[in-house]
Amino acid sequence: MGRPFPRDATHPSLCGGWFYPGDRGRLLANGMLTIEGRVNEVINSGGVKRDPELIEEVVLRHPNVAEAAAFGAPGPDGIEEVRLAVVTLAPIAERHLIDWCGERGLEVARVFAVESLPRTPLGKIRRDELKTALIG
Repeated sequence: MGRPFPRDATHPSLCGGWFYPGDRGRLLANGMLTIEGRVNEVINSGGVKRDPELIEEVVLRHPNVAEAAAFGAPGPDGIEEVRLAVVTLAPIAERHLIDWCGERGLEVARVFAVESLPRTPLGKIRRDELKTALIG
């Protein structure tokens, strides 16, 4: 059995001797825990918390979107905005997709057409890499 973390450890994932990995999840009625994402990937847009996976589910309903990744980035006023990276089946104008999302209750500030989405070996979207590549 491993040793507990020292109580005075200063790593941001440690608190009171416990390790908090930053995963978001929920308990199902049958007692199973499902991991749904990462806390640091939630988009906080002016106090409204948006789940990137739920945004992607909506965007993937567009007939010309093959893959989608939502992430947050500061807008001109410093408030985090929703940005999308999409792999398309046919060309889509950025304004068209922003308006299409708006009709479905999603405020999207920017859309980037990309060739592919960066993924981990397990297939999870690497939002940090995407944000760095597209925003800087």
